[in-house]
Amino acid sequence: MAVGRVLLLVLLMIVTLTSAKNSLQCTRQADELTVTNGGSVFLPCSFNWTGPSPEVCRVVWKKEVKGGDPLVVHTRDRKTENKNQGSEFVGRTALAADWFERRDAALNLTGVSVRDTGTYECHIVTQRPHNSENCAAVTLSVATDAAEITTLPSMLLIAGLALVPFFS
Repeated sequence: MAVGRVLLLVLLMIVTLTSAKNSLQCTRQADELTVTNGGSVFLPCSFNWTGPSPEVCRVVWKKEVKGGDPLVVHTRDRKTENKNQGSEFVGRTALAADWFERRDAALNLTGVSVRDTGTYECHIVTQRPHNSENCAAVTLSVATDAAEITTLPSMLLIAGLALVPFFS
């Protein structure tokens, strides 16, 4: 009986030590990006994995919604992609098939519109062994026209220069 308990204890120690080698580490990224209406953008999400590859790995990108449940922007695991994706994102998102091996779950969002303004989160989940982390929070702003962004400072400069004679 005592031998059985010792063997069970040794087995538990081995399982604990081997599972400790597997870990998911995310550098919580808090990025703010601006993109022009109609353009495309990569939302960054990188992580590190230590140990043998998990049986299941999944990335879920969600967009926060004020006063409501987050919208699913993109999902991917090794076999399926975009289960339960929000209809406004269909055909506009892409994520590399080998994202886990590359340790890079950056999301490409195309055809960006003002409706896409908001905060996006990248959540990575593994099973066997189980890990779960929010690896990125990206605040996206959408400019309605690139010309507006570049000409506004120019217009302010010209207006300032025009007023110089009045204050000289």
